[in-house]
Amino acid sequence: MALARSVPMGFNPGTEAEFRKFGVPATVSRIAQSKSGPGWCWPNGIGPATIPLVTDDITSLTAGISIYQDIVLAGETVAAGERDCPARWALIEPYLPHSGTVLDVGSNFGWFALQTAQCRPEMLVASFEADERSAAVQYLVLASHHATRVALLTRTFRAGTLERLIAAGQRFDAVLLLSILHWLPDYASILQLLHRSAGHVFVEYPAADETGVGRPEVLRAIGPIEPCLRNAFPGRTLQSLGQVTGPRRLPRDLWHVAPSAAWHEPRPSRPDLAALLAERPIYPPRSWWQTQLGDQANTSRRTRRLLEAVPEAFRPGRASGLLGKARRGAGSWLRRCKMAVLPH
Repeated sequence: MALARSVPMGFNPGTEAEFRKFGVPATVSRIAQSKSGPGWCWPNGIGPATIPLVTDDITSLTAGISIYQDIVLAGETVAAGERDCPARWALIEPYLPHSGTVLDVGSNFGWFALQTAQCRPEMLVASFEADERSAAVQYLVLASHHATRVALLTRTFRAGTLERLIAAGQRFDAVLLLSILHWLPDYASILQLLHRSAGHVFVEYPAADETGVGRPEVLRAIGPIEPCLRNAFPGRTLQSLGQVTGPRRLPRDLWHVAPSAAWHEPRPSRPDLAALLAERPIYPPRSWWQTQLGDQANTSRRTRRLLEAVPEAFRPGRASGLLGKARRGAGSWLRRCKMAVLPH
């Protein structure tokens, strides 16, 4: 798929030519004035020149909730998270395939989704985050990097979600279940479905003596994570990648389930964008989905209806819908910046 490259962390472009190196369409907008002075931004209005304005809304969106992951806008970490994401990434990255499709469940502010897109430019990430405010923050993170290899999906992830995707022919070359399994009441069905449809599976799970996390009934049902994973993935190699520091500085175990012998890694899975479109995406913008789907976007009535629900950008006056109040918060900086938002 001919997708534009995302901006690497630490990249701070100052000219239109530098933006064009990353495959950005000819509709790059220039900010006349912002808190940091003139500068360039993506067509959705997010870029280095507007980061101070976006950061104001990040503060509003995260009020009263924990900053779980680092929040990175246009290569700059504007808020440090509770978790050591780079340490976890260092354990996961050597096992990630170089192409195909990644499923990130409970992706929070999108740190791992963005990192995967940056380090594996031939992969597409299906990033599921149903929490409204977290999804709004992740939208700003992804948009600030023009990360069009990440599909941000806002439907609550359940076993039925996987069943729909599998029925459409979707497979996943890698799956990230980082500190999320103990929140999923239908975890057993999800793991069973992943055994059929996924290659590498990464599971982070709290230690037995950690309290006050997840759903107590799910934790009791899962029990010790190692036998649970061995039962869910029979015949597959299970490897402990070590312990990582969890919230409150308590250790958590990180596990890797290797692909089955029948998994054909040399032939990576292709993202089924039509299937992902049914999972309430809010990023990339509608025009990206239309371009990637091609004729299918016009020939299927259902696809056209689903496309209409995908925002082109967080615009003033478009607050109702998938994210409600969160979208209003994420879009307010556009009104303050007083710039034109061009489609791309």
